Amino acid sequence: MTIHDDDYEIGYSKPPRDSQFKKGQSGNPKGRPRGVRNFKTELIEVINSKVKVNRNGKKQKISAKYAVFLKLTEKSLSGNVPAIRTLIELMRTYDEEEIDLAAAALSNEDAKIIERFTKQIRDQAKHDNNAKEVSDDE
Repeated sequence: MTIHDDDYEIGYSKPPRDSQFKKGQSGNPKGRPRGVRNFKTELIEVINSKVKVNRNGKKQKISAKYAVFLKLTEKSLSGNVPAIRTLIELMRTYDEEEIDLAAAALSNEDAKIIERFTKQIRDQAKHDNNAKEVSDDE
């Protein structure tokens, strides 16, 4: 120990002063390298990248995502059971979304029918209330 450190006790949670970080100096001087991308960013880039495929005797550039769907469909058609299951699950997922969107977007004609039906029910309720009031008065 030096003359200055006589009053400093070394022990649990008290490392020697010479092994502690110096003021103004980082514990990780190099740090995380700039431009390091996470898994999601790289996955999106790879899936959206273009790949060359041979379709119907012609070379085409399509997205890797589309190529995966084509391969999945091809395997399903050849009888690959896991591929069939995966494709059916994908179809169920996105068919349900389309059904939800279709239900949300009513045509003008549907909206008019619903409006007429609602008006009919309100008129009938008013008529029933009036009839009830008349019978109560008697």
